[in-house]
Amino acid sequence: MKKELILHMDDLLTLKSLESLILSKREKLFTKPKADEGLVMIVSGGLDSTIALKRVLEDFECSVYPLYVKRGARAEAKELASVLHYLEIFKADHHNLKELEILEEELPPKRYKQYIPESQLNSIGHTLRNAVLQSFGVQYAVAAGYRDDIRIKTVFTSLSPDDDVPHCRLVAVRAETILTCIDSADWSWQVTSPLLEDELWGWVDKAECIEYAFKNGLALDHTYTCTDSSDTACGMCSACETRLKVFAKSGYADPIAYKQQATK
Repeated sequence: MKKELILHMDDLLTLKSLESLILSKREKLFTKPKADEGLVMIVSGGLDSTIALKRVLEDFECSVYPLYVKRGARAEAKELASVLHYLEIFKADHHNLKELEILEEELPPKRYKQYIPESQLNSIGHTLRNAVLQSFGVQYAVAAGYRDDIRIKTVFTSLSPDDDVPHCRLVAVRAETILTCIDSADWSWQVTSPLLEDELWGWVDKAECIEYAFKNGLALDHTYTCTDSSDTACGMCSACETRLKVFAKSGYADPIAYKQQATK
């Protein structure tokens, strides 16, 4: 854990308690799946999930089961096009990459989403959105495990240490891990992000992800981050603003086009 990436919303006391509970049930907080095992990785077509998936495929020998949730997002078509583009590239070099699973579920339901004020979206986000998304990942892992007769006890998201909403922090995925373990009566489950695990790569922020992509020949021109536009990235929403800032920090040029630029 990098001290400079610890945010005001990080409840380190609760995190310590949750991790102590997990360690009372097993030896490690995170164990890399073996070559004959599998993991589910939730993908979105954005920077973090695309780069994290590339790095997982390079670093892991286990089977990797990608999952995309069609959740009713405005940019859904662009996201899915990005996912399919990169999977086509990755599968040429990585035989452990399985076929994409697409699950269609509104998240959050539109009938509830309409009432959520911008003040909450900007500070907290949609309540339990990530928890539900990760639960879908767990349910797919269980189903695929039985279907393919393979042990799958790991679900990856691509949360980054500079994602600044509570449901993206390490304490949130530790809580989701505990819930999954209790619900399944199996303390080997791990629901986490490879970008947040000290026992894997350490905390890897967005700028470091971009650097990894450029150094490893991964073109980012098909990644899609914008949440407000269904075609060309708007350049003004919070997601675009974050992306532009991160590229500026990384020192690399963002290869995608924007309708207008919120940050230079």
